[in-house]
Amino acid sequence: IAGTVLIFMLTLTTWVLRQEKRRWVRSLAILAFGLVIFQAALGGLTVIFLLPPAISTLHALIAQTYFTLMVMLSVATSRQWINDTFQLTNTKDGRGISTLNRLSFIVLVCVYIQLFMGALKRHNVIPISPHMIFASFVFASTLITFYFTIFKLPREQTFRSIRWIGVMMFTFVSFEIL
Repeated sequence: IAGTVLIFMLTLTTWVLRQEKRRWVRSLAILAFGLVIFQAALGGLTVIFLLPPAISTLHALIAQTYFTLMVMLSVATSRQWINDTFQLTNTKDGRGISTLNRLSFIVLVCVYIQLFMGALKRHNVIPISPHMIFASFVFASTLITFYFTIFKLPREQTFRSIRWIGVMMFTFVSFEIL
């Protein structure tokens, strides 16, 4: 599987480097390619050393990071983004996107910590209680972000996709907790 992902990522990175003008998108592609190589090395070490918790935990976190980068590349190279129809601006009181950015960052940090704790629990490094307790932080940060996207963002068409993402994020986290 790792070899197939590496070939696909090499193809994608080559395409992005040839076609894409935006430096940050090119950097994302290079970073994703580097993560695939690093992930393959960690996978090999995991097999050789029979699942050591530190390597296995890092392997799990890198996989999630790679997936996130692929979603970012998909959005950044989408027709909506390129045509600038995905451009969002602050609300009249100046709180819209900047608040959403802060809330999204908080959710991201909470989810990463939760992933880290889940991997540590999976390898019996920690008991389940820290993992379960931190799940409440993930749920709370997601709930606050969901509330903001539904009730505080303007009703303009440009925010419609953001609202949909907020609903889906809250739905997925709610099902995860159940």
